[in-house]
Amino acid sequence: MSSEEENLLGTVESVDTGNVVIKVNNKEKLNSIQVNNLIKIRSTKVGESIIGLVVKIMRKSSDKIDPDTPEEFIVENVIKTRLVGTLLDKYGKKSNVFKRTLETVPSIDADCFLIEGEELSKFMKSLSLSDEEKDKSLSIGKYIISEDAETYLDGNKFFQRHAIIVGSTGSGKSWTVAKVLEQSSKLQSVNGIVFDIHGEYNPLEKLENTTLLKVAGPMDKEDEEVVVYLPYWLLSYEEVMAMMLDRSDQNAPNQARALFDLIIKHKQNKLKENNKSDFLNNFTIDSPVPYSIDEVLQELESQDKEMVEGSKGKEKQGPLHGKLTRFIQRLKSKQTDKRLNFLFNDNKKLQKHEWLESLIEKLMNFNNKKALRLSIFQKFLQIYYL
Repeated sequence: MSSEEENLLGTVESVDTGNVVIKVNNKEKLNSIQVNNLIKIRSTKVGESIIGLVVKIMRKSSDKIDPDTPEEFIVENVIKTRLVGTLLDKYGKKSNVFKRTLETVPSIDADCFLIEGEELSKFMKSLSLSDEEKDKSLSIGKYIISEDAETYLDGNKFFQRHAIIVGSTGSGKSWTVAKVLEQSSKLQSVNGIVFDIHGEYNPLEKLENTTLLKVAGPMDKEDEEVVVYLPYWLLSYEEVMAMMLDRSDQNAPNQARALFDLIIKHKQNKLKENNKSDFLNNFTIDSPVPYSIDEVLQELESQDKEMVEGSKGKEKQGPLHGKLTRFIQRLKSKQTDKRLNFLFNDNKKLQKHEWLESLIEKLMNFNNKKALRLSIFQKFLQIYYL
């Protein structure tokens, strides 16, 4: 007996717009059917099958009388199915192609088959890739409705779109992510960066073409190859303000303005020092240009203590005298916080204009001749805006 004959459920009893009622002749198969199972309905066109989704399973009494037992009505087992598309054996040069349109509608008495096992795997694969694109597939597990059927994702499409994995505690979210990453390492062309907040994907370091990186901790040094720094000059102006400015301070507007002017000034000076004057036309305060936070601090302290000439030759306090004190203290406390070593490290290498290029090379490992590189950040250190 062929696999198709084994999966024969019954025949089409009625058809309306988008829905089909199937009369089930195989009672044994009926017991294994669940809502959301997939049904294949034989089309009037050669090389086509109509695909439906089970939405309701019913047992009803017919108005017909059983000739063998005239006192009893005939009981019929029926399934209500919602049509979802068409499966084509061939479409152009591709095979096993699913289209979310209906080329035809089922005819009455058309044979209906349960899709399960290897056939389900083949069908689900058609949703993401053709037989000619197997090298892009991610095998991530088995289907609950048919544990013999393997689950696939199209790696090319999956990584070019937004995705979210949700579930209750213990449902397997971390396992699924690990499985996707493990399968990704086998694809021909993938670049990925994983921010591992809790360090739970540490074993993935053993995968081929995978590097485990970590954001610099209190005692790490810049020269270590697996250590990553994210210096303060990469932050946008709003991010700098969120981390350093106390908006409840009555002098907050003055502090924000003073810092804005100094960051602009020192970034411009840095570009001029490095003969990058061509960048000045498109330069903004958010441009990732290195500058010295120590030099900014020195000027802030100078403005905080500045005395200017007043009337009659007497000195008076400058416009920002005493208004930057608390701001300077906050900035210094952040600078000396060892937890923020990755942000405020004073290594001169981090001040070089070319350093950003080296960071990108480290993250994406462009120097590696192999196509794949998964960079995993272990225990990513969060910045707390205290």
